[in-house]
Amino acid sequence: MKKMIRNGLVAAAGILVGSLLIVTSARAHKAKHTPQQLKAFEEVFMEQVRVGDLLFHGDDGAQKKLNVTLSRTGTACAMCHPFATDTHPYEFPKFQEQVGQFATLRDMINWCIEKPAEGEKLDTDSAAMKALEAYIYWSNRGSKLDPGETSSGSPRSPASASAGRGRHRPGGACSAGTRRASHRSSASTFPCFASRRKPAMRTRSRSSSRCRTP
Repeated sequence: MKKMIRNGLVAAAGILVGSLLIVTSARAHKAKHTPQQLKAFEEVFMEQVRVGDLLFHGDDGAQKKLNVTLSRTGTACAMCHPFATDTHPYEFPKFQEQVGQFATLRDMINWCIEKPAEGEKLDTDSAAMKALEAYIYWSNRGSKLDPGETSSGSPRSPASASAGRGRHRPGGACSAGTRRASHRSSASTFPCFASRRKPAMRTRSRSSSRCRTP
């Protein structure tokens, strides 16, 4: 009898400790971040955006540093998607016609690298992939999330047809109308901010079927 009572008390104590740990953990996530922490988080993110910007514009130095080959045709991502326009990151994941399956944005990035650019596929968890993804998302900030949507097809619901359609293509990272004041001093960091330069590579019409995404 005493053994049963002791075992019961031990079990109750274990449950109590577990509950306290869960509550403590939950409360820890509710704690507000300090301005210093938020600034640090932003700096980490923007550093990845800068790297992604270089890769997106075909910078050789950035590719060599990360040991990647994004193109063998002289085509940079920015040639088909100036300032990351028409990349539709807010629609993923979705069924992607070119890929032929349900795909994420990273899948589509790799398709563009392998097919139109004839480059080497990136590890989906690599630093280069994360940087490209960060740049694309940053360039399309303010867009309405609409996962599953197909740009060339009909919207899945009446709401998606009208809500925020104009915000889906914000003019790009370098558009004067969409620049954030906090980034106006970044001309020396972002190639497209500095001079809107184009990589010294052969050009390709944006109307090319190889470059367009649905």
